[in-house]
Amino acid sequence: MKKHTLVLAFLLVSYEGFGQTENVHSFYSGFALLRDCGAYVNARKQKVSQAEVEAATICAGYVMGVSDTHDMITALNSSPSFCAPDDVTVGQMVNPVHRYLVGNPERIHLSASNIIVNALKEEFPCP
Repeated sequence: MKKHTLVLAFLLVSYEGFGQTENVHSFYSGFALLRDCGAYVNARKQKVSQAEVEAATICAGYVMGVSDTHDMITALNSSPSFCAPDDVTVGQMVNPVHRYLVGNPERIHLSASNIIVNALKEEFPCP
């Protein structure tokens, strides 16, 4: 129980300004996100190598992880940053992230989590 409380406290402290700051430490960069989500987009169109399948899986998993974390924090009475429909698919989450990266190369230096939140805000604005 203590471990879950500690993780939850960390997430709450980390959530303030989620998707807003440019000076945040990240284990996964916008550069890596572009590479891996590009592999995801390519894998949906054509046959790709095992390495590209692995990169695509990393992208999809990271985007879903950020989205799930956003949903969990929002459930704790925070205002949502984006409002994806309940039946959204992985592709419907990853494709706008890739488009955002391609369309905003000046933001690629941001952390992957910030990029994902910003992209999903544009794709799924809240009413």
